[in-house]
Amino acid sequence: SIYLIHVFFPLDIFLIVADIMVDVQYHPQRRQYTNSLFRRVLWTVATISKVILWHWGVDHPLQTSEQVSFVTSVSTNVVETILLRHVDDRDRGTGSISVDELSDLGRSRGLANEIEIITHAPDKAEITVKFKSSFDVARSCLNPFLVGRLSGPFLVHSSRWEKVMFGNSRNQRSTHYFGEEGKDFDRELIVDAMIWKYQVPVSGVYFVEIDGILCNDFLFETDYKDKCLEDSNNFRITHVNASINAISLSTQFIGEERNLSPGYWAWSPQNLNSSLGTETFGPSRGNIPNFQPLLTRYQPIGCRFNNDERCNTALSLKRFDPYEFFFFERNVPSRLFSDSHKMVNMELKEDEIKSRVHLMKNADASKYCFVGSSHARILYWASEAYLKKWNATNIIVDYIDAKFPRHVNDELIKRNIIESNCTKSIISVGQWAAAHVPRNRKFMNLIGISPIRFPHYFLEVLNMMRSLKALNATGVHFRSIHQNTLGDVNFDCPPTDWRTPPVLDRFTDIIHNLSDVYNFPFIDTDFIAGPMWDSNHDLMHHATDGKVTKTEALFIIERLLVEDGY
Repeated sequence: SIYLIHVFFPLDIFLIVADIMVDVQYHPQRRQYTNSLFRRVLWTVATISKVILWHWGVDHPLQTSEQVSFVTSVSTNVVETILLRHVDDRDRGTGSISVDELSDLGRSRGLANEIEIITHAPDKAEITVKFKSSFDVARSCLNPFLVGRLSGPFLVHSSRWEKVMFGNSRNQRSTHYFGEEGKDFDRELIVDAMIWKYQVPVSGVYFVEIDGILCNDFLFETDYKDKCLEDSNNFRITHVNASINAISLSTQFIGEERNLSPGYWAWSPQNLNSSLGTETFGPSRGNIPNFQPLLTRYQPIGCRFNNDERCNTALSLKRFDPYEFFFFERNVPSRLFSDSHKMVNMELKEDEIKSRVHLMKNADASKYCFVGSSHARILYWASEAYLKKWNATNIIVDYIDAKFPRHVNDELIKRNIIESNCTKSIISVGQWAAAHVPRNRKFMNLIGISPIRFPHYFLEVLNMMRSLKALNATGVHFRSIHQNTLGDVNFDCPPTDWRTPPVLDRFTDIIHNLSDVYNFPFIDTDFIAGPMWDSNHDLMHHATDGKVTKTEALFIIERLLVEDGY
């Protein structure tokens, strides 16, 4: 009976009814309500029911649910409020580190405590995290770094949020930008709100998770070596079942240019047709599944050699099993698309690219060279596997080892790229620049180089691109840097490894912006690797025969074929 009262008459309804009932006792002369026994009884019953339900762990059933399915229609003019995580100040996982030490190291006492509200505007496809005013409360997180992911029918991910600054006009949004001079325009400004503009291919209910990775984002000149991430027990700021009603790209009015993703990770496509339309799905029934939230995978402190339930749950890869990648058909407009456009699975996409590779049999031979370290080597292996499977005779692939941008120097460019006849080179050198270098004989000459601060990384990339231009290297491409799953070495305070979204995103920004300056094509594979950024089997690499690597290799091959007219 208490549960039914809670469902149909929550606390605020009780209070409204009480106010109405005591209104009959209103005295105009005194201009106040008289003390009402009935009001006190209602208040007491409502409060007791809330306390009991909280003790049972029951949330309002209209706000959260264990499973959410697609909806047939979504209201576009209602701003939704997204549930915050229940913050327990006693569970910080900070050990013996004092509050003052946490502040010095960049870690907060709970980023969720500094958030006023999280809202969703379906008609704008925007999620806004509004922070408390720094004038009203003593905020320690003045410029946070957030990572967001929508999950359910499809995956959508972003670590690039626009910022509304207290120091600027409320409508002025500022994002990270690095020009050739390498300057950061967000310096010494306090963030009022952060906005994520997302895109979903199908309307419906999506789970939303927002993680506060950093209390204060790194500026361009920040020495981030001793700056700590938020606590591993505490970085998620949204409720475990927080969800939104999202509008598909085919029906939403955006009112501004937004590039369409070439594809998406879709839930349980084996239960659906091999090609998906962009229409809205109806409620869950038949072969349409109920969805579960895809929460961030990570390695908690103390789990490196521990296989207890806590560690296994946080590190389980099973959460990614239901998702497979679907590409949009070719020639989809860069903005909105009609419902007639379809999404094709990997098998159909592979058949399409295979047929285009075979059209090259009478063309001059092409050589695709992957330049970098282990991530480049894995993409080389995956690409080679595809070409062997297709019996492709006119395309060969090669791997060129380069751990840092400084390693792509004049000698390497001449010997390994130009003289080796690489018709296309795909360069990505960023992992080692933020890695903990193992102290063994093999890497003795690399110890002490990393982590590289942003200005120094900028100069290394700048010199690399100048050398490529000076030597007239042709067919050169740069690729976005993969993210690593957050592990105990990242959550250490101070950290002992710095391959984290705030650092690797900055490296990618530098590469992307300088490649634009020097007119090198940039291959952005974040729409593939980003939504699955925490699915690295060893916390660092996607498996060579894994679905992320195979999808990315297929996309890169297609991109290079399109450039050559195939």
